[in-house]
Amino acid sequence: MEKLRFVFDLSHKVENISSREVFIVANAQNVKQLFPNWTKLSHLDEGRYEVFDLNMPIKLINREKNEAAYKLDPPLSEVGIFEGRAIGRQLHDRKIRNPVVFTAPNLSSIQTASEIAKTFNGITKIRIEPGISTRQSKKCSEVFFSQQKLVNAGFPVDLGYESSDFETSEDWGEVQKCVKRSFLRCIDQSTAGNAIFVTDRAATKILTHLCFGIPKSTLKIPQEEWHQRAYRSYPSGCVVAFKRDRYDKDIFHPTAGVVLTSSFRTTALDIDEDAFRRGWAPKIPRNPIMECETQIEERTIN
Repeated sequence: MEKLRFVFDLSHKVENISSREVFIVANAQNVKQLFPNWTKLSHLDEGRYEVFDLNMPIKLINREKNEAAYKLDPPLSEVGIFEGRAIGRQLHDRKIRNPVVFTAPNLSSIQTASEIAKTFNGITKIRIEPGISTRQSKKCSEVFFSQQKLVNAGFPVDLGYESSDFETSEDWGEVQKCVKRSFLRCIDQSTAGNAIFVTDRAATKILTHLCFGIPKSTLKIPQEEWHQRAYRSYPSGCVVAFKRDRYDKDIFHPTAGVVLTSSFRTTALDIDEDAFRRGWAPKIPRNPIMECETQIEERTIN
């Protein structure tokens, strides 16, 4: 293990940058990452739920076809819940005011977003936006919780929010376009404060590339390979921060690199194969705006 200091800053004129930050959050650790066959180990396949590890949630929200639904849409682990709270505290410590929290409809993202929202005096509600998720197949959409059921379960969901037009799709190219389109629409809506987006890691990679202005040619990477790269590059619970250009809404400026949480493994900007290696990620600057120290594993980028 090596102790490294990462310094990120702006290589552009500060007066051109909006004061509002945009945060892209990869959902925290879920139980499937730890135990791929967790539904069998917990006896969900037998119509009951038993905790078999301290990192498992104490109870689950009942849903139709529990085993099949939770296989596709797993909950956070206990460490994942802690990660969500840690993210919220770090964002709160940045003196963020009036945050608007958007979340993908999968349970891991909703739970992460809820833990973040709770740190802002219990006032902030989460807005469920299906378009910012890469899980847009009809099969996935059918198992996601309804907003009313989430409210009944205690989640701070904004029932008055109307999400963007959304149609289920399994075409990878269309999914990527939808993620970008929904993201930009949400930012345009959240004019009063900072915007926080919680979604899966594949979508985190898509949105980070969009904000970096990385050439669209990278989007031709097959879906399975894209997911594999995203899982290697973006740890659960990592956060990437940007500010939108004050005059050109198509330009985003990286502000604080990655806000690290309890995963303490690495940073997305450090190993993103498509952004960092090809020189499109932010260069280490001369005028730092944030210093971030953590313990990370030594990695060699070929």
